[in-house]
Amino acid sequence: MENNNFPTKRNLINARHGLKLAKQGHNLLDKKRQVLQMELNTAKLKSKHLKEKLTKTISYAKIAIDDAESFTGRKVISKTVSEIPISNHVKIYYLNIMGINLPQVNTDKNFDANYPQYVLGKTNIYIDNAHEKWLEVEKITLIYAETQNVVTYLEKELRRTRKRTAALENIIIPRYEIRIKYISEQLEEKERDEIVRIKSINSHAVFTKA
Repeated sequence: MENNNFPTKRNLINARHGLKLAKQGHNLLDKKRQVLQMELNTAKLKSKHLKEKLTKTISYAKIAIDDAESFTGRKVISKTVSEIPISNHVKIYYLNIMGINLPQVNTDKNFDANYPQYVLGKTNIYIDNAHEKWLEVEKITLIYAETQNVVTYLEKELRRTRKRTAALENIIIPRYEIRIKYISEQLEEKERDEIVRIKSINSHAVFTKA
């Protein structure tokens, strides 16, 4: 038998304290699980809408590039694209939610301005339109990738939280309850035996005096 299962008042106090902490931990984890589930549902819905938007935006961008090729020619477009500088404007930072660091995308490019990164005098409105559409594709792709990562992180943390909650609910808390019940019953039995012993001693003393 483990020392903490011995029927002593100290072990009973420790078991009750442990049960209280386990229940508090279970409540906190259950609240965390609820928050994570809400965040996950929101992220999944956002991801679904972004995917639909991205599909449409890509189709519009393909039409725009086809128009640009028809009116300008593939060589001009290829030359224009080659002049666009490659810049690492995307940065990743983390947002803490319920102790989880969720990846967020930050960019120093002004997507809303849709500014051209090539010499305007050598292009036309069709290339400008295609450039604008593909910038929009890039913007939505980054946000979609961010949302997908958030979904992955939240699903992983939700599984961990559910597992820990279940362990407390099905193993730790019942174990403390069984320990408390056992120790309490043993202490009550000892108390009854002690009362019987004292009564027996008192009865014997009265009989002896008589």
